Amino acid sequence: MGRNSSTTAQLLRSFLILSLTLVLFGVSCWWLLRTGIGVEHLALGGTDIHRLSVRLEQGLILRIGSLELAGGEGATEIGDWQARLSLFGKWGHLLQEVDIARISYGGEHTAAVSYRAGRFRGRFGRILAEAVLAYRDDTLLLNRIALRIPSRQFAVSGVASYAVADDRLLFHGRFAHPLVSGGLWLEQEAGQVEAALTTDQFPELVPVLALFPIDREVITWVEGNISAAGYRIKDLRFRFDPRDIGAFGPANISGTAVADAVTVRFDPALEPVRCDRVHISYAGDRLSFALDNPEYRGKSLQGSSVSIDNVVGRGSVLGIDLMVDTGKDAIVGQLLDHYGVNFPARQISGTTRVDLRLLFTLSDFTMAVGGRIRSGPGTWAWRNLTLKTGGVDLQLINHRLRVVRADLAMPERFRAEVTGDIDTQSRHGELQSVIDTLDLTTAGTTILAAVDLRTRLTLDYRRDGFQVKLPELQSILLVGPQRVDLEVGSLRAVTPFVPLLRKLEFREGRIALAMVEGASPRFSGEIDIPNSFLSLGGQPVSQFAFQGAATPQRTEVALNDNNILVSWTDRLAVNLNGYLLTIDTGDYADDKEFSTPIPVNIVGSHSLLKVKGHQIATGTFELSAENSDLAFRAELERGTVAYTSTPAGKSFVGRNLDAGMVDNFIKSADLTGGAMDVYLKGQPGNFEGYLEMNNILIKDTKLLNNILAFLNAVPALATFSSPGFDPDGYRVREGVVYLHYRDSILTIDELRTDGVTINTEARGWINHADNTLELTMELIALKDYSRIIEKIPLAGYAILGENGSLSTSLDIRGSIDDPEITTNLAREILMSPVNIIRRTLEWPFRLLDSFGAGESEAPEPE
Repeated sequence: MGRNSSTTAQLLRSFLILSLTLVLFGVSCWWLLRTGIGVEHLALGGTDIHRLSVRLEQGLILRIGSLELAGGEGATEIGDWQARLSLFGKWGHLLQEVDIARISYGGEHTAAVSYRAGRFRGRFGRILAEAVLAYRDDTLLLNRIALRIPSRQFAVSGVASYAVADDRLLFHGRFAHPLVSGGLWLEQEAGQVEAALTTDQFPELVPVLALFPIDREVITWVEGNISAAGYRIKDLRFRFDPRDIGAFGPANISGTAVADAVTVRFDPALEPVRCDRVHISYAGDRLSFALDNPEYRGKSLQGSSVSIDNVVGRGSVLGIDLMVDTGKDAIVGQLLDHYGVNFPARQISGTTRVDLRLLFTLSDFTMAVGGRIRSGPGTWAWRNLTLKTGGVDLQLINHRLRVVRADLAMPERFRAEVTGDIDTQSRHGELQSVIDTLDLTTAGTTILAAVDLRTRLTLDYRRDGFQVKLPELQSILLVGPQRVDLEVGSLRAVTPFVPLLRKLEFREGRIALAMVEGASPRFSGEIDIPNSFLSLGGQPVSQFAFQGAATPQRTEVALNDNNILVSWTDRLAVNLNGYLLTIDTGDYADDKEFSTPIPVNIVGSHSLLKVKGHQIATGTFELSAENSDLAFRAELERGTVAYTSTPAGKSFVGRNLDAGMVDNFIKSADLTGGAMDVYLKGQPGNFEGYLEMNNILIKDTKLLNNILAFLNAVPALATFSSPGFDPDGYRVREGVVYLHYRDSILTIDELRTDGVTINTEARGWINHADNTLELTMELIALKDYSRIIEKIPLAGYAILGENGSLSTSLDIRGSIDDPEITTNLAREILMSPVNIIRRTLEWPFRLLDSFGAGESEAPEPE
């Protein structure tokens, strides 16, 4: 008991001593705090504190002259901040004032802070900050925040909160600047910061852009080319990690803005584009301008836009997207031509969609072009031609123009589809064309014709023109500002498409055509025609060099030193000077169809006709042909000939022809001396006509010889004279034959001849199929003697008969080579005495009849 009491007393004494000591320490500390504690230098955990003083009034008053924080960039672990904020939340209400004159962190950053009665003030470099601090539920509240950067005239106000548990900072408020003001929002969570701002409308864009780290060349372009009634930033966002602030760049920024009543100038040389509104966006270091209702000189450019890449960094590139859906007029043409997209044609009807992509490097304003040009059905004019388009689709890829499809047509003449690539830098193109139809006709004549023609095109163009090569056709087209040239190196290569050449047999040729503005087209060339039907000096002519000119009404061509002149109007007229034209009728046999593609008229000084192996030389001649109609007229050494041929029939007219020449073309006849007129009309197997003879000797025919032999066997008493036939033949003073020919049968409708002492009249037919004939011939004799005898009325009538002549009939039939000839001459001889007596008795009555009719004329003396 006593022992325990002693122990208890000892513990009480110790507790009282400790309590008294603590009270004395507390009173000492309180006294010191009331009077103030000062420390010149204090090092705590790598943090140096200079000129530290602590004093207690209603709360603690803490002042530090200089605070140097360790940790490289001055960063502190999140756990440390959370612990300190917890400590501030628990003991912060005991703090009355805190002043830190200088805080150094990161080796190069300085700050100064103060805290009085819950209000915080700080200066961080050029930033001044104020806020009312409170801590509740593990959340630091910052009310009435005010941040100012006096040097930039920039201020921020608002409220913020920091949740210690999840390390989340939120801020929303406003910012103000003399150029622009608006709202600001910021969130920091898990070490990531996202901020966004919006603005009220502001009048000037360039000064605002200058507040940001934007490439100066971008600002310069915007300043010179964009103006508006007002601008407004709708949403500008920043995303970054404050622990890696050095990696902050353009990828951490994005946003949108809008401008009203905007004028955009794409190029200083062009008028500006006016827009109701421009929507501006920034992302991935690209600044984009979308245009609402853009118009260029009254034309809609709806869908057009502008963009700038590398806005923050160097090497900024301006991109312009021009979209035009309109008729191709001078306004659109000005835009396209200015940027090197030249169209030689002018759109009359239809619409063209132009999506043009222009890229400018702002440092030197060099340009690259891309995009697409599409035209729907419409009408275009090029020079004096009108072209229809079913559609055109072009793509621009840098300096390459790809013709996806170009459907071109000329009404009722030409239609083709063109594809390929054109290098606008080297001005060279390789194209492929498919000509569906090609039909070039003038004055009813087809000049060019093709169907489904596929050929390559090589295009080379210069500023003053372009050249088109057609390798398969060996042709080159040169088009200049005032001149067009066409060179065809091989006429054979283009022959399948030129009907005129297809009908012309030639070995080879070439042609060069020049069309100069304001002048008639001129051409020259050479052609080799192996069988031209022409000869000169006894030598055939096959080489022709030509030159000429053409107008819409007339084409003139001179060949071989102007010795052949050709004129082409609605027909082809050829004048041959000194050339001999040889025409072989065998080339135009009955079973061959004759046709000429154009009307032709040929005149010359002399020609040579080859007919059935015989040749006829003519003097001046004229040959005309149109379609299947042919006409030939010529002067011969004696007489003239005219020949016509049409599908309806043929005709031949010969005037005063030499009988010897005609003899060459009459079967089974031998004619000499005298002249003959010939007229034949019809088809080769079905014709009719007549022959007129004058002083012609017919001899040496088998039929004639047979008749002569028969007549010479008749006694001379029968005719009182030689019949007028002799071994040399039968001479016809005048004669005519009317005939027709059908089914290989020549029918003599009427034959009358006036011989020396005998006339003939005949009718019948000759069958050329079986070489047979059947003729009835009347021989009228004693013509010379009858003129004397008939002066004696009684004797003349009694001897000659009523018609004053003595006649007999021959029946000729059978083979032409050996006909059977019969006559009634024997019967007439037997009846002669009876007839003489009868006519003698009848004579007085006829004499009385003549008296009744009036006195007869007195006979002429012999």
